[in-house]
Amino acid sequence: MKIKVISFGYKYENMPKASFVFDLRFLKNPYWQPGMRTLSGLDQAVFDFVMSAAGSEDFYQQLKQMVGLALKLAQAKETAGGHVADEVTIAFGCTGGQHRSVAFAQRLGQDLAAEGYDAAICHRDLAKSQKREIARLKEETKA
Repeated sequence: MKIKVISFGYKYENMPKASFVFDLRFLKNPYWQPGMRTLSGLDQAVFDFVMSAAGSEDFYQQLKQMVGLALKLAQAKETAGGHVADEVTIAFGCTGGQHRSVAFAQRLGQDLAAEGYDAAICHRDLAKSQKREIARLKEETKA
């Protein structure tokens, strides 16, 4: 069974089809922190900011436990000869798909891979979001 972990931005509308969707807009947004607008959840400073936000670690541990249980049950069904989806998709969304969702998707994808799962990570809106933000900042500096 393959696992696909996706980050996405709600402002880009079409939500990915997924087995699990986690909306992270309730977490403090690094976008509003000086120097973090053009960075992403792949940058250590943003990753640390997101993961240290109030409730973030507890939420991550709970979702990891829930996803882990679902994957174990799916594997048991598959082992017993039952049909299971060929791919399980886990999606994390935030406003722009650049900071919070990227940090969570990256962490879960890496954790699942470390546990032996065939996990791939896709940051669907990251490049688009960063490109928009860099262009916006350039326009601001011209004015």
